[in-house]
Amino acid sequence: MMRKHKSSFFLVVILLLLVLACNLPSTKPDTPLNEVDINATLTSIALARNDPTTASPVQPADAPTITITPMIPLTNTPTIPMVNVSTATNCRKGPGIVYEYLTGLLVGEKAEVVGKYTATTPPYWVVKIDSYTCWLWGEYATVEGNTSSLPEMTPPPTPTPTVTNTPTSTATPVPSGPAFSLSFDGLANCSAGDDYAVLKWTNAGSVVFQSAKVEIKDLNTSLDLYGLALSNSPFGATSPGCGAGNSSLDLASTAYAAYYIGSPAPSGHNIRISATLCSQDGAAGDCVTRSVDATLP
Repeated sequence: MMRKHKSSFFLVVILLLLVLACNLPSTKPDTPLNEVDINATLTSIALARNDPTTASPVQPADAPTITITPMIPLTNTPTIPMVNVSTATNCRKGPGIVYEYLTGLLVGEKAEVVGKYTATTPPYWVVKIDSYTCWLWGEYATVEGNTSSLPEMTPPPTPTPTVTNTPTSTATPVPSGPAFSLSFDGLANCSAGDDYAVLKWTNAGSVVFQSAKVEIKDLNTSLDLYGLALSNSPFGATSPGCGAGNSSLDLASTAYAAYYIGSPAPSGHNIRISATLCSQDGAAGDCVTRSVDATLP
């Protein structure tokens, strides 16, 4: 039994070897399938190096590190001097407020400097602003640029001030000599049932009056209602001036006097009052006469 099994095993092995032998290739290939043709590869590399149209990959060398140093900005000094101000400044025809104002330079504006005047401290700068060439005070001015080559300017002639005569007073000049104003100040009843014409006079001259002559005429009837009478003390201090008054009418003073004209006075009639004032008693000295027309109430 054991022998039978061994014989069968060897028989299977022999058969298997025969089958494998039948499947082996009869010829060996010239070049292994997975083997690289070294000669062909070297030939291709050589041709590629000689072909100008074939770019050979070039490995870049390590580039050096470049350090860029920032450039320091240059501050250009202006070739033409320019001026600016910290406070708005007037620009005139010359160095001083006596000269005519032309224009001004405001904060934030700049103007070209064309000249200088260093005889004062601070100096004046002659500048161009719009269509003006004028003198700018240097108190609030800052100039940028080289001013050493600027010309030293000569101020223009000082203008002659215009004198305006302003009257110191609007008062009417006092006339030289005797003068007074006269007016009718209405009727007064200095005594019961009697009407008196009240006169008002003001000394408007340079002479003190001491006496007065008065006449009152009714223009409707041509009759004298009062007059002609003289008094050396007719100047009452207050209206209506009934009775005796002061003996003089001083300069620029006003006085009143009352004169009887009827019981009652002719109402509605037109009257004419004439008064002569003199610088001495008795209607002597310097005298002046005034008249005024009025209508009786």
